[in-house]
Amino acid sequence: MNTETFSNLIAAPALLERINDSVFRVVPEADTASPSPQTLERWFTSLFNIQRLAASSPDFTAAAVHALVDPGGLEVGIWMTRQLDGWQVESQHASHIAACSAVFDFELADLACARRETVFRCSTGSKRGCDGSAGERLVSDELAAAQLASPVFNDRNEVVGVLAGIRHQQGNNRRRAIRSLEARWIQLVASALSAGYVRQQRETEATRQRVLLQQVFPQEIVQRLTSQQNVELPAERREITVMFVDMRDSSSLCESLPPDVTYRLLTDVMDLLTSAVMSYGGVVVDYYGDGLIAMWNAPLNQQSHAQMACHAGLEILQNLQTLNTRWNSETRQPIRLGVGIHTGAALVGNAGSRHRIKYGPRGLCVNIANRIERVTRLWPYPILISGQTQAQLAHDAVTQRLGKVRLWGIEQPLELYALHRAHATDCPECPRLASYDHVLRLIETGDLNLAQTELAHLSEQAFDELELAILRQQMALIGTACDSSSMPTKSPTDLVVDLSRLNVEC
Repeated sequence: MNTETFSNLIAAPALLERINDSVFRVVPEADTASPSPQTLERWFTSLFNIQRLAASSPDFTAAAVHALVDPGGLEVGIWMTRQLDGWQVESQHASHIAACSAVFDFELADLACARRETVFRCSTGSKRGCDGSAGERLVSDELAAAQLASPVFNDRNEVVGVLAGIRHQQGNNRRRAIRSLEARWIQLVASALSAGYVRQQRETEATRQRVLLQQVFPQEIVQRLTSQQNVELPAERREITVMFVDMRDSSSLCESLPPDVTYRLLTDVMDLLTSAVMSYGGVVVDYYGDGLIAMWNAPLNQQSHAQMACHAGLEILQNLQTLNTRWNSETRQPIRLGVGIHTGAALVGNAGSRHRIKYGPRGLCVNIANRIERVTRLWPYPILISGQTQAQLAHDAVTQRLGKVRLWGIEQPLELYALHRAHATDCPECPRLASYDHVLRLIETGDLNLAQTELAHLSEQAFDELELAILRQQMALIGTACDSSSMPTKSPTDLVVDLSRLNVEC
């Protein structure tokens, strides 16, 4: 608030200044009586209350307008904001019904805005009412009203509103002007409004920024970022479960659709993935093209993080059916997804850079999860999980062991499982899965003749050719590792399917 200008204005003994052809002026010298000590006490008690409200309450403007009337002694108090097409009255208060008919000269508000200081007028000339509507002069020249306008500023020192007041001769009130101390006190009230407005702006901006942060980071990381002066997310070693999800054949699908349709489709897919991840306590680390990466057990500890990730994967597939029904008329083909899940150690922190923060994991665990998701292009199973993840699931989770594989670019082999159900209740595919596991174990123990016979039975049970191809490669591996006694020289743990050598396009 520009209090220095106001102080200079009232310091002159005459207290007179002609503005705009003598229409506007400051408090007349004829009215120099000082308020009583009791009045001053009420004023500053009220000012203190307004300042307190301005720091904590959204109702501080209404309190300020009320204070201009009581204890301020004006007939009407007005709070108006500056709009593109003029002034908008936001709040007003009158001492009695008759005072509500008093009109305020909005040109006075324009002048206060232009001069960026408190200005006064001692006769009404406006024909616009306090509600902004056109109206006739309701106060005669003999009962001329004194009017005041004090600007309110935002944090950029721009005028955003005006605190205005009207006093006119009525009843026992013979005072036609506004005394210098009254005007100064009103300007202090306007200063409190400026402080409250700035506080409100900053709170709104802080809320907006927090909402934006919450769309990028977990709640716990948002609290850490907003509470630290220097933003740092130091790496923390944790066991986490990582999920990669990718849309199958998205390039050809998107090529067949108009760009705007593709955009809406991918938005729906990302919404589906995100909702499932968040429903089971996961953190979306990043989106990439037509997929995402998510993790569990960071930043907060989650005892059943592997199980939560698998539940999220199963929900993704369940909701995908609804999505396909909704989009079938436009895509003309089902949308397919691949999900890869792995549990392991990783460093979790700022996985971005010093210039652009991204909370997420780094390490081999992430690479393995990504490679497992790629394997879904080889097997006819949309959700594949590692043995480390499977070991942490409930005992009745329905999984299908696919054997030990060596993933692209990763030397250490790992057990791979297909995830079918979270629980074994109502599991029509369980007998079929048991048959597959039986053949796999025969191969691993070197009983190739019986394995070959059982493999033929699997072919009759409509097993996918890719599944059978993996079993045949395992048979070939163990066959070359057998001696003349047909017993394997390698243990089952040595039998690894090298996916990078499999004659299947990935």
